[in-house]
Amino acid sequence: MMTGTILFPMIDIDVPKGIKTPKIFKTHEQMIEYVNSKNVEGVVATLNSGYMVKYKSQEYCKIHKIYDKLSAKKVVDIIINNTFDDAIGIFNQNEMYDDVKKLNSIYEQFYARKKDLTNLANEYHMTNKDKTRKEIAIDLIQTRKDKKLANLVFALIDNKNIDEIIDFIILEESKEWTFM
Repeated sequence: MMTGTILFPMIDIDVPKGIKTPKIFKTHEQMIEYVNSKNVEGVVATLNSGYMVKYKSQEYCKIHKIYDKLSAKKVVDIIINNTFDDAIGIFNQNEMYDDVKKLNSIYEQFYARKKDLTNLANEYHMTNKDKTRKEIAIDLIQTRKDKKLANLVFALIDNKNIDEIIDFIILEESKEWTFM
């Protein structure tokens, strides 16, 4: 299966009505004018080098409040919802490089914490396979008072994917995070 193919419009091809084709801009100013017009989310610009850059309109940014109240929790939410690349593109486009550093610092914290939680849950699960659910519950909840780890371990015992649980745990923890 091939994905991500780009078809650039050819002058000698008749495109059926209703099929959208890429807009071609001769200058950067034309592209910016288009991006800032009403009801435009943004564009993906293809540079001569082949690199592609996303430009999001200010209207889109305001709607999605990407500029408003940048917090660690907001960045974690952006990561979980797979819009991190969009956010980086928006901040780069607007030359907000300090905010790009903040985004990247939270990105690194997120994946480090995700790795730690995954390893902790897997390690506990593997070393306590011979224990009953009740014994595990007593150890994790009553003795260690670690409900997060308990949720992860019980999900593993039930052969469930723990990624969404970890994402939720990190989202809650990120309320206390600060930018590095």
